[in-house]
Amino acid sequence: MAQSRYFFAITVNPSHHQQLLTLQQKWLTYLVTEDLAHHHVRLIPPENFHLTLHFLGPQTTYELQQAKELAREINVNTFIVQSDGLGYFAKAKTGYLSIQCCKSLYLLAQQLGNCEPYIPHVSLIRKLTQAALPNVKLPLLSWQVNGFDLYCSVGNGALYQRIEHFSLGN
Repeated sequence: MAQSRYFFAITVNPSHHQQLLTLQQKWLTYLVTEDLAHHHVRLIPPENFHLTLHFLGPQTTYELQQAKELAREINVNTFIVQSDGLGYFAKAKTGYLSIQCCKSLYLLAQQLGNCEPYIPHVSLIRKLTQAALPNVKLPLLSWQVNGFDLYCSVGNGALYQRIEHFSLGN
């Protein structure tokens, strides 16, 4: 049985789900039209749309408690995020909608312990074998971020369970 993995993320505003689903379909249509490897791609379901802040991985009970305490001490005010373009992670074989990295978003990820180069994004397609980015008109998505969540990825990673919500300051 797969071990649970934890991560902090900003949930995508549900009012944007339909636009992201439409973008996924346009991307899939592009792959089919161009006869690119599309048979095994997996579209991310809308209930899993999120903007990862920091991936924790497997955690002991103590480590998880420490992560929650750290999250409760975050000192970042609410802010707005906005979409920026399409991108591709070759190693993860993932196509995504990039998000502009404003100072508050970067600080939030950093305060949660993210020391990696931060590339804010919303994953849309998995098992994409090449950087096949469609030339489509992108929706301009923006939303107010008032908080973030701790999630647990259960099973084979296809199901995300929200563990706790953390509010940002005004």
